[in-house]
Amino acid sequence: MEHSTVDPKAIRNIDGVDWSYGMRREMQEIVPGLFLGPYAAAMKSKKCDLQNRGITHIVCIRQNIEANFIRANFPDTFKYLILDIADTFTENIIRFMSQEYEALCNARRSVLSGGTLPSGSRKRKFPSDPDDNISDTAMT
Repeated sequence: MEHSTVDPKAIRNIDGVDWSYGMRREMQEIVPGLFLGPYAAAMKSKKCDLQNRGITHIVCIRQNIEANFIRANFPDTFKYLILDIADTFTENIIRFMSQEYEALCNARRSVLSGGTLPSGSRKRKFPSDPDDNISDTAMT
């Protein structure tokens, strides 16, 4: 059986830009309205960038021993979900999935229903979700 490999050049972000290794320290929009990035993308010096991109909710995954220096930097501005997950091959991360999924759904509903969206942020259109009662509308 032949194994397929993924060419890093084939990985593109939402804007169609090829991903490169140098972008690993920046947040990337992986689907409309959902960004993935390292802790450095949400540090105190990045508050304006987060607001300009329309970020309203942040999921922070850290190890328990990192709690003293990896934490919510702007609890009055963004809604946080912080999960302490061990970085080991024996950690059962499945047990966190329902909590993460619920947080993402709540964030989407909040933004689509006109919740706290920073002024001047970009309009977004999310893919429709048949389980949501919220219409698929552009956000301002």
